[in-house]
Amino acid sequence: MVSTILLGMMDKPFHIFEDYIKGNTKELEVINKNAPIFHNLEQVLDNYSPDIYLLLMSATKFDHAKQSEIEEEILDTFYKIKSNPRYGNVRLAIQTNSKVSASFLKKLAMLSIWDIFTIEGHAKRINLAKILRQLTHSPNIQNVNQYLENDAVSALAIPNEKQPVKKRQKVVNKPKVAPPPVKSMPRPKKAVGTKIKNILIPSLLLVVLLVGFFSIKSLRFMQSKKNTLPQYSTLISKGEYAKAAKYYPSKAVDAENKMLDDQDVEDKGEVASKIATFNNSDLLHFDNDYFQKNYQDAVEVYKGSDDKGFKDMADSRRIMVAYALMKSGDTKQALEIAKPLDNSELTKRIKIYDQFYKANKILKVKIKNNELNKSELKKAQIELKKNQDAMDRL
Repeated sequence: MVSTILLGMMDKPFHIFEDYIKGNTKELEVINKNAPIFHNLEQVLDNYSPDIYLLLMSATKFDHAKQSEIEEEILDTFYKIKSNPRYGNVRLAIQTNSKVSASFLKKLAMLSIWDIFTIEGHAKRINLAKILRQLTHSPNIQNVNQYLENDAVSALAIPNEKQPVKKRQKVVNKPKVAPPPVKSMPRPKKAVGTKIKNILIPSLLLVVLLVGFFSIKSLRFMQSKKNTLPQYSTLISKGEYAKAAKYYPSKAVDAENKMLDDQDVEDKGEVASKIATFNNSDLLHFDNDYFQKNYQDAVEVYKGSDDKGFKDMADSRRIMVAYALMKSGDTKQALEIAKPLDNSELTKRIKIYDQFYKANKILKVKIKNNELNKSELKKAQIELKKNQDAMDRL
C-alpha cells in the first residue's frame, strides 16, 4: 500500500528528499507541494490530507527564533494535532536539528511521536536511508525506547523539570477532579502548582497517559515472560549479528566487529546497514558508508571522529579504512594505516592506485591551464579515462 508523505521544509531540501524518496521506494508518494511554514500546519494538513508528515527542523520557518521556544512551538502544535480526531490518521515524524534538548525528545515520545530522527555522528549528517527505512514500516514504539525509559513519566507530567516530585504525586492522587472539555486543554508546557487550578495537564489526560504508559510497561513485561530474550552470545554464535544489535544496542559495535571477521557472512553491507540503525556509533556509520561505496563520506566520518575504536582497530576495519582513504585519494595516510597489517597485497594496491591518481592529477592541471594542443588534449582525455578505469578496478 502506498502512503502519501508531506515534507515540512524549504524548497532546496524538499527537492533533495523528494528525489531520494522517489529513487529508492515505491511505498511512499511525495505530495508535490512542500510545507515550509510551521505556523499553518493544521491548515496544510486539511488541504492535503497526507498519511505522513515529516518535519525538518533545520529548514522550516517557525514563529520563534530561540531553540527552546521553537521546541515549545513544535510540542504545542503536535499536541493540538494529536488531540484533534480530525488528524487521527496522520503519522507525525520529525528530523531534529543538532541543538535539541533531551527533554524535548522525551516529550515528543510521550506524545506518541514514534518517528524521531536525530543528527548522527560527528559529521552531523541526516540519515536519509534510515528515515526511508523507518517510514516504510508501521509505527513502532521501540523506535523511541531510549527516550521513554527511567524518568519518562515525570518528564511528561511536569515539563518544567525543576518542579519537585512531591507536588507531582499530589496532583495524580487528587480525588474527584472533573476534567475540562478537550477543546480547553492547556498546552503541555506551563508551570505546575500544588493546587488543582494550577495543574499543567488536566487530571483526566494525565491519568490516561499514565495508564497508557504503564499498560505499555505491563505489556512489555508479559511479552518478556512469554518470549525470553535470547542471550547475546547465543545470537552471535548463530551468526545473527543484526538481531544481536537489536536486542543489545549497547553491544552493536561488538556485534559488527564479529560480523566483519565472520567469513561466512556473504552480504556484509546489508548486515552493516541493519546494525547501524540500532546504535549511533561513528564506527557503524563508517562501515555503512564503506559498504555503500561512499568512500569520501566514510573518510569524513573517520577523520572527524574521536571514537577510540578507530585508534585500536581490528584488522578487518583497518583494511576498510586504508581502502577508503586510498579511494578518496589520500594514499599517503592509506599506507600509514595499512602498515601495521604487513599486508603486501594491500600495500601494492595502494601504491599502484597512487601512480594512476597522480598521473591523472597532472593531466587535469594541464587541461585546466590550456597547456595542450588539440591532438595532445585528445590523447590526455583518453589517458584520463584509462587511468580512471584502472583505479576503479583496484
